[in-house]
Amino acid sequence: LTASSLYKKLVDIHQNQNVGASAFYTFIGMLETKWDGTPDTIQDHIATIAAGDSKLVAMKKPMDSEFLAFLLLHSLPDDPVWEMFKTSVLNTIPKDEKITFAGISDRLVFNAMRQQGTESALKASKQFSKPKGSRSDAASSSKSKQYCSFHKMNGHDTKDC
Repeated sequence: LTASSLYKKLVDIHQNQNVGASAFYTFIGMLETKWDGTPDTIQDHIATIAAGDSKLVAMKKPMDSEFLAFLLLHSLPDDPVWEMFKTSVLNTIPKDEKITFAGISDRLVFNAMRQQGTESALKASKQFSKPKGSRSDAASSSKSKQYCSFHKMNGHDTKDC
């Protein structure tokens, strides 16, 4: 018996005994992963879930791409914007098709970047607004009365989205 063959035998025994527990805790870690809603961290969040999937595949416990997509949707923040995103995604799935992890990832990245752009535009418009008493006071007053039900904020109307 060589050291190499003994090591290989020990690794085989260890892997066979702990695959169930490792798969379980990997899955639980994926299930408990929550995205904080910050648009510039969305890629890292998706990569975290994909890394968990890679671990499960290595343990010969792969997950279906549709189930991974559901897991990704489950990991989104519990706020009105992302609840609307989930509802939109789930209600637009044709009966004959399944959603995929890649498809949901793409839509999620696009939506997060769009949301980041909207937030940046709103901040910029507030930063460069005219001083009080200017001719645009009436326009800015009417803008503050506008409410976007998609973004759940004042400053523009839902029809502008």
